[in-house]
Amino acid sequence: MSISRREFLKIGSAVGLTASLGSAAVNPLLGLVAPPADYPTPPEGIVMYGSRVRFQTLGLGLTTMTPPGYDSVIGKIVPGAMTLKKAGANAILIFGTSLTFYKGAAFNQKLIDDVKKATGLPTSSMSSAVVDGLRQMALAASLSQPHITMT
Repeated sequence: MSISRREFLKIGSAVGLTASLGSAAVNPLLGLVAPPADYPTPPEGIVMYGSRVRFQTLGLGLTTMTPPGYDSVIGKIVPGAMTLKKAGANAILIFGTSLTFYKGAAFNQKLIDDVKKATGLPTSSMSSAVVDGLRQMALAASLSQPHITMT
């Protein structure tokens, strides 16, 4: 799995907003909750933000990309986010589009809301970033279409 530039910009904005609340001497920390146990920090984030944003990834231990596999790690998302908060995270991103969306949009939103409630931090998910990107693409496409007025 990788995260797109648009997704990093979205979360980067949240990190940027929370950075003003923290110490000016320490760059903000983005906590990444990832399905596999050993998910590395995406190189795109490091390239885009350099040393301005720190990343810490917490793996949930997903072994199979199936509904039973997802069910086995769903209960680890909020505790994982809490661990990242205790490590100093300023915002949380829940990775894994299939993990966050396999039960639909309401389920994805509940995961985000649960993490926000538990941590008090800005939170988003990969699925939300994809949907936001698609909405932006649809808006851009509609704006680029010729408008014909019928009289």
